Amino acid sequence: MRPDPFTTEVIAEGLRASAEAMFLTLKRASQSPIIYEVLDCACGLTAPDGSLVAEAEGIPGFIGCLGFGVRSILREFGLEQIAPGDIFVTNDPYEGGGTHLSDVTLIAPIF
Repeated sequence: MRPDPFTTEVIAEGLRASAEAMFLTLKRASQSPIIYEVLDCACGLTAPDGSLVAEAEGIPGFIGCLGFGVRSILREFGLEQIAPGDIFVTNDPYEGGGTHLSDVTLIAPIF
């Protein structure tokens, strides 16, 4: 059964609002002016396969790396070993951890 366009849009906006809430929390909690003034960061939600579902404002290049980071975590640990409360931190530019060494990607699964 395919959901109607209204339901689809309500769900999509809810997911975008979640990504935006993550972005605002990061911005408010940051001690770095690079984050809270320049907005040199990004937040997004992915599906379990790493495909982007929703994104907040920020640097588009960082959002482009997010799916690669999720997929590398899944390859390394496997979905079966990931549990509620796990948070993964990566900065490997070859596996989707950012675009250069000082970039850090935080991945927190939602169950």
